[in-house]
Amino acid sequence: MTIRNKNAVQKISSQVVSFDIADLPLNTFVPLFSVPNGTLIRGGLSYVEVAAGGTTNVLDYGTSGAPTALLNDDDAKTVGATAFTGVNLYYATGTTFGVTRTETGSPSATGKFFAIIEYEVIGTVDEVYG
Repeated sequence: MTIRNKNAVQKISSQVVSFDIADLPLNTFVPLFSVPNGTLIRGGLSYVEVAAGGTTNVLDYGTSGAPTALLNDDDAKTVGATAFTGVNLYYATGTTFGVTRTETGSPSATGKFFAIIEYEVIGTVDEVYG
């Protein structure tokens, strides 16, 4: 069998969502991104712009059925970026990814975040050349 070049380009898509501590009720899945059928997750990150309070304050990213599929226990008390670890995952049917926040200690009134997800939809063509 010969593999043929199909003269097509498939681009990576991305979505960015900003949110703050008031948008994240404790221990509740909050939807952020919806992706179509045939999606392959290529990357993403969680970014803490303003640190949250509390003794511990973590963000988990995934689906409602697998809340840590993309990232488990991102420290919301530390400013900076954390790359998603759940990459190269294929979703045959469209799904929604979101964030769940867990906190211990005194309640936090601060915290500002954004998240980016990068993916491609297998079987689509963005450009044809040649």
